Amino acid sequence: MSNTDTISFRRRDFDVTRELIVFGLIFFHTAGIFSEFPFYVKNEPPEPAVSVLVILVSFWGIPILFMIAGFAIWNSLQKRTTSAFVRERLLRLLIPFIIGVLLIVPPQMYYALYSDPAYHGSYVQFYPRFLDITFNISFPWFFSATPESNVFTPANLWFLYILLVFTLLLLPVFLYLKNQSGRELVGRIAQFSAGPWGLLLAAVPIAVIEAALGTDMAGGWNQSAYILFLFYGYLLGADVRFWQALRTYWKKSLAFAVVGTVGISVLFDIAESTSTDPLHTYDLASVALRFTKGFVGWSWIVAILGFIEDVKKKRESESYSRDASVMTNKRAFLARVERYANEAILPFYILHQTVIVAIGFYVVQLNTSALLKFLVISLASLAVTLLLYEIVIKRTRLTRLLFGMKAINE
Repeated sequence: MSNTDTISFRRRDFDVTRELIVFGLIFFHTAGIFSEFPFYVKNEPPEPAVSVLVILVSFWGIPILFMIAGFAIWNSLQKRTTSAFVRERLLRLLIPFIIGVLLIVPPQMYYALYSDPAYHGSYVQFYPRFLDITFNISFPWFFSATPESNVFTPANLWFLYILLVFTLLLLPVFLYLKNQSGRELVGRIAQFSAGPWGLLLAAVPIAVIEAALGTDMAGGWNQSAYILFLFYGYLLGADVRFWQALRTYWKKSLAFAVVGTVGISVLFDIAESTSTDPLHTYDLASVALRFTKGFVGWSWIVAILGFIEDVKKKRESESYSRDASVMTNKRAFLARVERYANEAILPFYILHQTVIVAIGFYVVQLNTSALLKFLVISLASLAVTLLLYEIVIKRTRLTRLLFGMKAINE
């Protein structure tokens, strides 16, 4: 494969990475119950160590999902017409988003309200209030809760909506990069990325967005930054030299990410002393904090993706001397697990947070340790979410359609 060849096949290591992140959200969102950050139900007092872990994962978790989605868009556009691609995106993202907002998300907000002892409304009374929304022209969200009700939220399904909107927004760019002049532009970018500063400079627009627009609670980044992560993921499919650059510089990026993370903690302490909201205010310390975070977060992403590529290449070059039948059986088992996870991933994502909130609401009331509560909530939520998927979602053509799955015979 030459430098300008495209990667028009599916990367199983990317699939596995995506599956690990999404299924790992069970533990990440359960951690939200015990952290210092807002969540629908809370355990008191918060655990500072859990908050630190939440911050560390937020540096790379959702951005990598957007990059994997961008890579998948590249592959999809190689084998689909533009109209077929748009239709597939609407089926996979818009329909599950609407169904999720109507049926799955509302209990999360109801439990949040019900956590207040002063709230005594029934779910029947609450539901029309939840759907009291207004439409506007504020990009990227064209609807929001009315000031009177102020309870509507897309909850964790914001990811599906933002991914759809940004995919359609970038679609003309993606299509341009498929033609001859677009491929030449990608080639020049890829050649530049192979240099010592190429990957680092990719962090500049991310850092500028964070510094200028502030950090959202959705995934720990400003939502506009996800446009860049989606675009960068698309480039990974367009030229193999991006992968070569990731593999070359991942160790240096990891070292910078570790040192930078320590530096961010110092900047955060300084910013907190001069601002009540370092994530959104514009004093020098707060802006410097967010700007630095853009570079540090990108460094974590480069380190993780480069490590994945490094492992993949080393495995491809190794010759195994193990018993072939044992390896075949092991690979067959792992392939079945991977196929199951790949099919279940979208319904699992849609369902999991509501299950966490429902179980967490009752478990946090128990008089036991935070660690035991965390284990009970996370493991029970994992089991219940998979059970709902097995019993309710995957069995019928209609439910598969509504939750973004392919038909049984596809």
